[in-house]
Amino acid sequence: MRLDEYVHHNGYTESRSKAQDIILAGCVFVNGVKVTSKAQKIKDTDKIEVIQNRKYVSRAGEKLEKALLEFNLSVENKICLDIGASTGGFTDCLLSHGAKKVYALDVGHNQLVYKLRNDKRVISIEDFNAKDIKREMFEGEIPSIVVSDVSFISISKIAPIIFKELNDLEYWVSLIKPQFEAEKGEVSKGGIIKDDILREKIVNNAINRITEIGFKEINRTISPIKGSKGNIEYLSYFII
Repeated sequence: MRLDEYVHHNGYTESRSKAQDIILAGCVFVNGVKVTSKAQKIKDTDKIEVIQNRKYVSRAGEKLEKALLEFNLSVENKICLDIGASTGGFTDCLLSHGAKKVYALDVGHNQLVYKLRNDKRVISIEDFNAKDIKREMFEGEIPSIVVSDVSFISISKIAPIIFKELNDLEYWVSLIKPQFEAEKGEVSKGGIIKDDILREKIVNNAINRITEIGFKEINRTISPIKGSKGNIEYLSYFII
């Protein structure tokens, strides 16, 4: 039996599509290991656990919420762009806080959960590299707020295109992952940065690269949730 079938047939969700959503959101564990493949085959001997106590479709939403509340930022009735949307944690948070519309952009395919894919306030943009963003693609409804959660690249790589194409935005809130901002040799085996001084240096260098483009960092906070490997992450609030 497929994992999504098991989750639905055992009463955890009212539909198979909802089962797929909670699997993609990382709420299902097989033999103690988180599984995000909805088609994974399971055996009768497998132990399945379903944990659904999250406020948003993924824990990323809780990260963004901390920034919005701590920095006293409003998204009420705003048009937003979520870069690196993935399953939609940031997007879900924006909608919950009153966003009028969210462009959910990701380089991947078919990751956004069903709930958000079918929300009329969400425009899903898949298979799209953020470095290819053009103002015209928003067809007159230009985002005034940008949020981002990207992996395997530095946020300084997407900063120039945001500055160029959306230079009248109100603000940009970005998750900063030190392990992807580090120089070669600064990250230990396993991808974890344990040294507090080194981590601060890496983050400050990343922020400096962004401010050199023309952004101003207004505030910064530590993410309430660590990254998947246990790395401490940060949220920064920028304006132009």
